Amino acid sequence: MKLIINADDFGLSHGQNYGIIDCFINGVVASTTLLSTGAAFNHACSLAKKHPTLDIGVHLSLDLGAPLSDCHMISTLLDSTNQFNRYNLEANHIDVNPEEVYTEWRAQIEKVIAIGLTPSHIDSHHHIHMMVNIFPIYLRLAREFQLAIRFHPRKWSEQQIQQALPLLKGLRYADQFLNSFYGTTITPNFFAELNLEEGKSYEMMCHPAYLDQWIMEHSSYNIQRSVEAETLQASRTRQLIQQRGINVINFQQL
Repeated sequence: MKLIINADDFGLSHGQNYGIIDCFINGVVASTTLLSTGAAFNHACSLAKKHPTLDIGVHLSLDLGAPLSDCHMISTLLDSTNQFNRYNLEANHIDVNPEEVYTEWRAQIEKVIAIGLTPSHIDSHHHIHMMVNIFPIYLRLAREFQLAIRFHPRKWSEQQIQQALPLLKGLRYADQFLNSFYGTTITPNFFAELNLEEGKSYEMMCHPAYLDQWIMEHSSYNIQRSVEAETLQASRTRQLIQQRGINVINFQQL
């Protein structure tokens, strides 16, 4: 059983960054995805360079932070103030020009590379990459930059899943994605109750952070982030993972 514990939102705020780094040094986080549009992007990059064994990916965004591309090149992604649109996240399609998504997301990946980091994987804020009209753009970028992906078609029909599977050939991704370490499930016992199969790989999403003003003012998911940070560094968590024979890996080891 292989488990990637990936911390999303690296670069969101200083408190988020420190929480993720401490969960890497003292806990069970092995991988993180960096938010190029985040307010604390440079701070996150500085920390990442001090810890070169932390596996870095890119947390692609269409609805958080400041867009990187010229507003005239990505007009369908922006509101009247030239900030990112807000989307119905319960849908599986968003009304945008996919080529503009490609332009913006390519800029977000290139920003990480330009600062001297080498990403190994990509996912997205609010899982927007799994919108059916955006997913082909996501795969296109994964192939261009040779990046592993996050695949979790929970809102797709069986027909859509079967049509997508051939498109994944040659790309690296965990056999199953776990988004259940969230809210009330955040305890060390989560790892005791995980239903994992021998011979399979899993990716688990998390958001550990220390609370700061940015998180408290901008995120409704706030106190839970600090609970995650404590849980992912708890000795009980490490003990359970070891007792169950779970091999914690990163995307480079897939």
